[in-house]
Amino acid sequence: MSIENDPSFWKQLSEWMWTLFALPLVWIWKRIDGSVQRDDFRDFIRRFDEHVENDREIQAKIFDKIDDLKTTILTTLK
Repeated sequence: MSIENDPSFWKQLSEWMWTLFALPLVWIWKRIDGSVQRDDFRDFIRRFDEHVENDREIQAKIFDKIDDLKTTILTTLK
């Protein structure tokens, strides 16, 4: 039986061809997925930094208010 008439040869060839086509698709998918995760992580870090900065500003205001209150109490007690 020749290759042209052998269905098992063509079946095996088609299975290998799908594998060869799938490899570049997997590579592209990984690149896209990796960049999305990297962008999401950068966005998370940016939001976290903003949150920390906001917390520091609030804590500084609290300590300023406590200092003002301490000064007020000490001046009224004199």
